[in-house]
Amino acid sequence: MKNKIYIITGLSKTGKTTRLMNWALNQKSIDGILQPVVDGKRCFYHISSRTLMLLGSDDDFNTIKVGKYKFNQEAFKWANEKLINTSDKNYEWLVIDEIGLLELQGKGLDKSIKIILKNSTSMNLIFVIRESLLNKALQHYNIKDYQILEL
Repeated sequence: MKNKIYIITGLSKTGKTTRLMNWALNQKSIDGILQPVVDGKRCFYHISSRTLMLLGSDDDFNTIKVGKYKFNQEAFKWANEKLINTSDKNYEWLVIDEIGLLELQGKGLDKSIKIILKNSTSMNLIFVIRESLLNKALQHYNIKDYQILEL
């Protein structure tokens, strides 16, 4: 069986992550990474362990810069490890929030996304992709068969 790919798309700051997080709470066989804002700070949230890792960074050490934003490289390493560890599991759903500019540059969560697309075959994959990046992301990951998911 091949992965089914579902995409949640929309403009920035329109509640995609919040709706997905609320939906995920009611699923029994799910894992993945969400990017909620907690106390005004962007974080990674690992679904199955229910752990948070601060994504944003205030300093210039060990960071990735995108425009005015600085991201903690250790947070991406942590999130990639969590995602890669799910690629051989039998979860019904795997969530990756989000595919953004970093991933399209081969950074961020790109490594784990490629491994999951190559190695896992039986999960329903949910990718959050900003509307303005959707076509580039589909091309970057060679995704041809997908459905837009409304939550």
